[in-house]
Amino acid sequence: MKIIRYLFICLVLVLTFYKLFPTTYYKGPISDHFDGKHFYNSIKDDGSFLSVLKWQLTRHRPTWPKLQLPQQYDYPPKIINDNSIRVSTIGHSTLLIQTHGVNILTDPIWSKVTGPFSFLGAKRAVMPGVKFKDLPKIDVVLISHNHYDHMDKDTIVKLYQDHDPLFITPLGNDSI
Repeated sequence: MKIIRYLFICLVLVLTFYKLFPTTYYKGPISDHFDGKHFYNSIKDDGSFLSVLKWQLTRHRPTWPKLQLPQQYDYPPKIINDNSIRVSTIGHSTLLIQTHGVNILTDPIWSKVTGPFSFLGAKRAVMPGVKFKDLPKIDVVLISHNHYDHMDKDTIVKLYQDHDPLFITPLGNDSI
């Protein structure tokens, strides 16, 4: 019961700050899923606070597995200079794609927990398939969207410091 109360307080605080300090990351032309300031899902559903709270309190939560090592670590080469392609699976949606002398990383995350704080979020179930220290020089980082499990701030900062790659993100994520 204590955890439910804690989660409820966190949710109220997040919603309060969201309403008090709204952020606009991008301004652009209006479309079927963008009102000029905010992106939204054009499929209508009951996303009310009460329905989300009911779902949180009544859903079945499977047991999260303990942290495991990958089947085996991959040690990618520094570069692939020909027209062949090599893909290393790192975990979740993180891939290292190597081809034509370019090293591309997708949705990078090496953190042990995905979330706004190390104590609040989903814990990694499997260690990354490539150790961060074993990465070749990264040229490009593709980020599909800004969820914590696709746009990990700590990993992005470390990539910027160690590799200084070109970051490609959807509209509005550049300011994050």
